[in-house]
Amino acid sequence: MRWFLFLAAAAARDPLEVLDAVAGKIMRSVAPNASTVFGEPAWSYGTGIIAVGMREASRVLAQGPLAAWTDELLDGFLPGGARAAEGFAARLLKNETIPWGSAIGDVVPLFASAYLDRAERGGSAQDLAIAVAAATRYVLPWPTLWEDGAASRNRYTKGVNCSDNCGRWIWADDAFMGATLAARLARTPLDVPDDLRATLL
Repeated sequence: MRWFLFLAAAAARDPLEVLDAVAGKIMRSVAPNASTVFGEPAWSYGTGIIAVGMREASRVLAQGPLAAWTDELLDGFLPGGARAAEGFAARLLKNETIPWGSAIGDVVPLFASAYLDRAERGGSAQDLAIAVAAATRYVLPWPTLWEDGAASRNRYTKGVNCSDNCGRWIWADDAFMGATLAARLARTPLDVPDDLRATLL
């Protein structure tokens, strides 16, 4: 991803030109139905950031193809979609159990922010339901906490469980991944349960 930004910045001076170059490079480099995106699973927090960014770029640049690329990416994880088994949208809608993962936000919630973004801009009730389910089930009840109740990472490294120091630390990106969906839901103009909004606020 860094080299995309470097090349775009070197080739363009205007911020919109940079945005256009980066978004266009992503769209040309990654098929929206791919199983991996830049080496990560198609449903991952990194792809979630890309999806939200591409939707924002499509609005700023008024480019329909960027929105269409993101829609195809998101639709693939819905029930009946080509990659429903690879992501968690269908499982959230079916109320199926999903493993917690190592940090708040990294498995489920951050990618769900892309569905909330689409719901706020003419998307379906299904998009909003995915975001609400992710926040309700995988942000607010996060099980590994500090003594003051703040969320903590539950693994030191990938696949290695914590020892007695569990609940003592969190990475900055963990906090971002966990807070993004919650913060956006708290401020959304869409109809979300009052108790959920009050808890998020």
